[in-house]
Amino acid sequence: MSSYILAFDTSGPFLDIVLRNDDTMYAHAVDVGRGHGEAVGPAVRDLLLRADIPVSALSAVIVPRGPGSFTGLRIAISFAKGLQAAHDVPVYAVDTLRAMIRARYRAVNTPCTVLSVIDGRKDRLYAACERIDSQGVHHRLFGPVDEGPELLKQRLHELGIEPESLIVTGDGIPPERWAPYPQAQSLAGGVAEALSDLYLERDALVTVLEENEGPAYYRVSQAEEPRST
Repeated sequence: MSSYILAFDTSGPFLDIVLRNDDTMYAHAVDVGRGHGEAVGPAVRDLLLRADIPVSALSAVIVPRGPGSFTGLRIAISFAKGLQAAHDVPVYAVDTLRAMIRARYRAVNTPCTVLSVIDGRKDRLYAACERIDSQGVHHRLFGPVDEGPELLKQRLHELGIEPESLIVTGDGIPPERWAPYPQAQSLAGGVAEALSDLYLERDALVTVLEENEGPAYYRVSQAEEPRST
């Protein structure tokens, strides 16, 4: 039996999980809102049962490093580290925005330029933009950044990226905000499979998650922000 890898994403509204080996893939993608903490354990157990393997059969666990929901990222990394502590499974972390770009690229399967965005609240977006060439190689143009939508559009304009040629994906794309970009659409699942793809390809933005490492938030949490007096 070839070894399995487990990848899951809890950085957005979807709980997106993939369990795969060389021959088979089991997937789970459900919009759980803020219920990742309660849902991730049972969903992973269900996939392991479907594959008829124990946790010890896993050769790697892959999770998003960030940016994304503070709570969602903590849930993913904490759960992965729990598996690591109990079963000695290595954990790897991947830039969330690159995984989102890869997920969208899988759908179009042609050279393209993709902007991935995550709603950062307070009228700000986490974003990264990449060009994917004919060999499927990612070339990052900018990011991760944490800025307002108008500043982000100005950045795209300065790079000479026309709205008609840009694919915009993620969860920070209400239609009225991205009306000038006809290829803008929300991303519903597919990130976990992209995480596993990037791990198998040994992408440059895949790194071992060390014991003392946590998520890359790119911004302090609301609880950590200074309060006005």
